[in-house]
Amino acid sequence: MFIKLKTETPSKTPDTSGLSAAELLSVVEGLQRELAAKSAQAHWVIRLNNVFQPLINLMREVQNSSDYLQADGYSGYGQVCASNGLTRIGCWDHARRKYVEATKAGKLRGKGKPAKASKADVALSHISKLYAIERQIKDLSIQERYRIRQEMSLPRLEAFKTWLETQVGKVMKDSLTRKAMEYTLNQWPTLVGYCERGDLQISNGLEPSAYIQHVLERIAEADTLEKLELLLPWNAELRQASKKVSQFD
Repeated sequence: MFIKLKTETPSKTPDTSGLSAAELLSVVEGLQRELAAKSAQAHWVIRLNNVFQPLINLMREVQNSSDYLQADGYSGYGQVCASNGLTRIGCWDHARRKYVEATKAGKLRGKGKPAKASKADVALSHISKLYAIERQIKDLSIQERYRIRQEMSLPRLEAFKTWLETQVGKVMKDSLTRKAMEYTLNQWPTLVGYCERGDLQISNGLEPSAYIQHVLERIAEADTLEKLELLLPWNAELRQASKKVSQFD
């Protein structure tokens, strides 16, 4: 974790790449429980419990007021949405990460060979173009963002889906690229959900591990509601993961 104690070697920080805001809340609560389970850290438990709880309460309150849940493809979210009257939309960061893992694995296997664009590279190019549109419209009104998504994003999404459906059967079963393509197609109805409105996001747009560190460094001084609100995932100003990849038309 991020706090070094003399009494015990800290456990490894969990891999939280690409988690949704709801999942970030679970990670923060998990860190809190982990600290509470270690009696040798009792003096930290008292302090962290006092400073974490207001943020956790505020995150729950804001999330519960939303009609949408943005998350990955975990099937359990379907029941959560059905029970709470929520509409689930997908997060393109989750889908994108699967292609990144596939390209990394491909580069390791092809070390020393001339670089050749893989199907995972092409998929990343499609996704990159979707993010490029979002960067262009981020400061526009909700109405304008909706209009441009209908005019620009939906055609690119349809082209990507057509390419996936054409190519998925040509990729080796159980390969990382095949799994990424199947995940994208299986989650397609939720992944295109952000285009339904102008105030929704293409992804959570946050590096979760950086966010948790950001909170740990600042939460002790968050003694007012305004300061707590600045620590919420959607308000934190953090460097986002680069979405720059080669383009293939």
